[in-house]
Amino acid sequence: MNVTRYYKIADYIIKAQELPAPFEGFMLECQGTQDCANLAGTAMSGGLDAAAQETSPSGYLDAHSAAFPGTIAMEIVRCEAAPEFKVKSSFNYPDVKVSVLADGGWLFESTSYNEIKVWTNADYTRMWYTAPEDADDEGKFYLQTVSYKLSHLLRCVIESRLLFEKALPLHSACININGEAICFSGNSGVGKSTRAQAWIDAIGAELISGDRPMILTDKGMVCGVPWDGKEGCFNPKNLPLKAVVVVRRALFTKVRKMHPKEAREFILNQCFLPMWDNAAAFKAMENVMLLTANVPFYYLFSDRDEASALKARDIIFNHPEQIHDVSGTARLRKDFEISHINGDILCHKKKKSKVNFDGALQLNDVSEFILNQMKERISTEDLVDLILSEYDVDRETAAADLEELLKVLESYGMLG
Repeated sequence: MNVTRYYKIADYIIKAQELPAPFEGFMLECQGTQDCANLAGTAMSGGLDAAAQETSPSGYLDAHSAAFPGTIAMEIVRCEAAPEFKVKSSFNYPDVKVSVLADGGWLFESTSYNEIKVWTNADYTRMWYTAPEDADDEGKFYLQTVSYKLSHLLRCVIESRLLFEKALPLHSACININGEAICFSGNSGVGKSTRAQAWIDAIGAELISGDRPMILTDKGMVCGVPWDGKEGCFNPKNLPLKAVVVVRRALFTKVRKMHPKEAREFILNQCFLPMWDNAAAFKAMENVMLLTANVPFYYLFSDRDEASALKARDIIFNHPEQIHDVSGTARLRKDFEISHINGDILCHKKKKSKVNFDGALQLNDVSEFILNQMKERISTEDLVDLILSEYDVDRETAAADLEELLKVLESYGMLG
């Protein structure tokens, strides 16, 4: 016999019969009590007629009880077997195959475990799934378990649904510092988790999510989720978001404000965009705009040690006057790449690029270092600081040489 459970993720309630183990910490405290039964009965039979329940499940338990703080955003049902699906088209991703169904719904399948299937209605308010029992998972590394693979598919659907509630998943490591959160974001390999761990070790911060916390973009809140990455952190806390910090490697510590346009450009490469669904993708774009309007974004230039963590924390929390203002930035266009060929260092266009440039710019070690820093947007002042931290040169000479290099890059159309 399936037992109905209620889970709270961010500010939203999920009604489900059974979910994987990582969701257990997100179950509501009234679970299994008469209050839960009474509230469920009220929601299902009072105030909403059957037709309304069928077409608007998000109306269930609409924030009318302290025991259910929030709105039911979706309902999930486990099935013994999947029905036959009429598929119109499919989108293939590294771990997930998403299919458009003839009835307007969606089918999500694991590319590595075809016994797990998740399917939904058009707006993701109703979800069904089938999966084998994971009793044989004991002793396996979590990322290889049925529980993990199912959680991954559920995550895709739940994140799609919550986009319509102004929630946005962000690829970042999130920590709690005395009731306020910092999200460390950046490209893969830059050291988000390492910076977060340095703050945990130096300051006693608490990890909220090591991979992709959920941000309530209109409220400036950040929330833990039950589908973290390799860290396996399933923290249900919701906290005000102090800032999103974009990590840049440096031997010094410096914080600079990001222009909202830069922040939006950055976030679009770090957030969840369900490109199979135009309506949900549009909502994600709206949420990006809300997030950059309601939460500060900073560049953080720092090393990964505890001393750097202490200094950065002091700037952001205690001395905001030391945060540098927005500055004009530039970057190397994505059409170009750097290669080492027969002992030479060359910057040239990528093979599939259509830019009108067929030559190559020869670089030395310093200019290669600069162009590697310019793969992401960066200001001239910050570039000079990075040069000074790496090479034995005075500021005036570094600034003059950098200005000359930027003029050359501009003349070749390499800056974007």
